[in-house]
Amino acid sequence: MKYLIVIMVVLFGAWLWRRNREDTGKALKAKDAQTSSSSTSTEAQLVVSCARCGVHVPQGEASKGTFGSYCSPAHRQAQEG
Repeated sequence: MKYLIVIMVVLFGAWLWRRNREDTGKALKAKDAQTSSSSTSTEAQLVVSCARCGVHVPQGEASKGTFGSYCSPAHRQAQEG
């Protein structure tokens, strides 16, 4: 009788363990799918260096001046003004 109880407890533990692994696997797959869809929607941007300090910034965030691109308006004013 005690062996039957031990076997039932072991089987119940194995069932719980497998159920949790399946739930975790589904959550990871959903997270991977979400990450891959968001990474494909972002486009690559050209990176330019600041004409004053040399820091690389995306072209969309750079402050454009007459002598080139700058990392901030303060560097643009200091270089050109």
